[in-house]
Amino acid sequence: MLGVLPIFYQILQDLHTDGISVMLLENAPTDPHYFNLNPAQLMQIQKADFVLCPTEWKDRLGHYAKNAKGIESALHDHESHNAIAFLHELVSESPLRIDSDFKRTLSELSHEWMSFSGLKLLYRVAKDALTELNPEKKEEISSKYLHIIQTIDELEKTFSRKNPWKQSIFYHNDFWILQHELQVSFGPSLYSCDDDCLSPEDLILLTTQSDQYAFFIADAHMNHQSLKKIFDYMNSPLKLRTIDSLGQIKLSGPQWLETQLQVIYNDH
Repeated sequence: MLGVLPIFYQILQDLHTDGISVMLLENAPTDPHYFNLNPAQLMQIQKADFVLCPTEWKDRLGHYAKNAKGIESALHDHESHNAIAFLHELVSESPLRIDSDFKRTLSELSHEWMSFSGLKLLYRVAKDALTELNPEKKEEISSKYLHIIQTIDELEKTFSRKNPWKQSIFYHNDFWILQHELQVSFGPSLYSCDDDCLSPEDLILLTTQSDQYAFFIADAHMNHQSLKKIFDYMNSPLKLRTIDSLGQIKLSGPQWLETQLQVIYNDH
C-alpha cells in the first residue's frame, strides 16, 4: 500500500496490520499540487496494491494506477454520506447527486485532508482497502478505525467550543474547509492554492494593517525568499509560525490535525 504524501502514508500506517506493507512515495512532493512525477515514482505507484491520494491526483494518475483512490471512493458508503455532502456543498451550489458530476465536483477540492470531514473519509477509504487486502484482520482494522473516528469527532467538539484568541495572516488558504466546519474565521489568506501574486487588498493589509494580527502563519516547506518578500511589505512584522500541511511529522492523523489547530488557536 502506498501513500503519495506523508499524511496519506500516516493514514494507512494508523490502520495497517501485520502482513501488509505501507510505503510513502519516494521523494514525495512538498507541494500537494505538484504532479511532475518521475519514472521511478510512477513505477512505484503502478506496483502498489493500493494507492491513497488527494482527489486532484486521482484523474491525473489515469492509467498509471487503476487502484488509486481518494475520498470519492467513499460514495457507496451511507455512513460517510453526511461528510461527503458537506464537502460537496463547499465547492458546488447544485443539489447533492451521486453521479459523475458529483465526482467531478469532489475532484475540485484542495487540501481535503486538512479537515475533520476529509480526514474521516480518507480513513474510511483506507479501512475498506486494508480489509479487502487482509480480510482475516477485519476486526482489528475496524477497531482501529472506530477509535480514530471517535478521536476526530472529539477533537471537532473541543475546537468547536473555542475561538482563536486573535486572528492571524495566512500565506495560503490551506484551512478553508476547517473554517467552514468550525464556523470561525482564522484570518485573511494572501494566496489561494492556484495564484502567485498579491492583490491590491493584500498589499494594503500588509503595509497598513499587519499590526492588528497575532502571527503570520505559513507552511513549514514554504520558500524562504518568498516569505522574506512578504515580511518586507509589513508595517509591523509579525512573528512567524509554521504549520505542517503535509503531515511530515510522525504523528497519527488526529494528532497531526490537533497540532495544526493548536498553532492557529495559539493553544500551547
